[in-house]
Amino acid sequence: MAKRKKPSPHGRSGDPRKRAAEREPETELSIAEATPQLDDEVAAALDSGHPFEIAMLASSMIAGLEPDDSATSAGAEELPPPAEFVRMFLGSDDERLQALAWTVAQLLPDRRLRSEVAAAVESSAVPDWLAGLAAPQVVAGWQTTDPLQDSSDVVISLRIGEEDLAVVGLVDFNSDGALKDGFAVPAGLSEFQQAFAASGETGMVNRELSPADARTWLTEAIAVGRAAPVPYTTDSWPQARPLLEWAARQCPPGGQGWQRPDQAPVAIKQDVDRVVAEFAASPEGNVVGDPADRAVLRDALVVIADETGADPLLLSGVRLELGLRLLWLTTLHHDLDRLVGLLDTLRAYVRWAHARRSIPADDTDVALAVIAHQGAEFIRDVTELLGDDD
Repeated sequence: MAKRKKPSPHGRSGDPRKRAAEREPETELSIAEATPQLDDEVAAALDSGHPFEIAMLASSMIAGLEPDDSATSAGAEELPPPAEFVRMFLGSDDERLQALAWTVAQLLPDRRLRSEVAAAVESSAVPDWLAGLAAPQVVAGWQTTDPLQDSSDVVISLRIGEEDLAVVGLVDFNSDGALKDGFAVPAGLSEFQQAFAASGETGMVNRELSPADARTWLTEAIAVGRAAPVPYTTDSWPQARPLLEWAARQCPPGGQGWQRPDQAPVAIKQDVDRVVAEFAASPEGNVVGDPADRAVLRDALVVIADETGADPLLLSGVRLELGLRLLWLTTLHHDLDRLVGLLDTLRAYVRWAHARRSIPADDTDVALAVIAHQGAEFIRDVTELLGDDD
């Protein structure tokens, strides 16, 4: 249920559903040195009586121990791998730390380590309500996508013993399908959907997703996100990434993930030509009655579609924010007066296109606001560039 009212290519804000841990991430070195703090966190997680708290703590620890590919400092201290961290606590007399080590081992894709831990940890250290983490039941998959198809939340609902857990990953279509945020909530799917419905989002497209498809969506999106030159971070990401990867591994393989649109230049231009012709034939299309104005709109939509991979009828605030930055390219072909008039044309076009797809009015307002904001800079740039040629 991502809030999409403040478009940005770098993430989202104000998500009302996010109930993942809110504390700031810490390095595992600092946690290891602050044993009383770790004791308190583990004790609080175990006192909760639900796998969510200790699973999130274990997930944060695994994420903190992963190598930082962006680190360039030769003096950076290397942290132990997660398996070594687990073994460090196996000999502890504190059953709470044994429970933490056991939980970390469950989230790792290492069967030998899990067997080693099962043999070393006292059975009394793992509460009955936590033991189900070793054999979770996948209940269902679910997906909800915003009406402008900027992003999609993929949900896997799990049953752990007698408790429910939902893990959620945000797939961003404007970032080549990267997973940019993820979290978990201690709730079943129906409760999660009720919270979603109460969040105020309108026009969302919801569908059941097979567990195999949910696995593919999440694993592919996580891989794309990992390859990003700048890591995506939120208050719960990448801390929740090991938990999402664990949940995905519980689902059967062989599913189908995101089917990327055809971004071949010929296909983009054909789509834009068709849509511009339909717009020009509509009552709202009188702003492009002149073929020269239609040509400016066509070139602008091609630039935006090429930059974002968007359906030309689904221009969101985020996609306009990304695409309008490159519209100076159209100055190579058109007169200044035509380019200045493009902003009014885009406003009329967005209203028409959104009406065609029944886009909520709030989303249309956001897109128009972006045109106003980015458009001022666009007019300044093209006026300076083309004005010098007069």
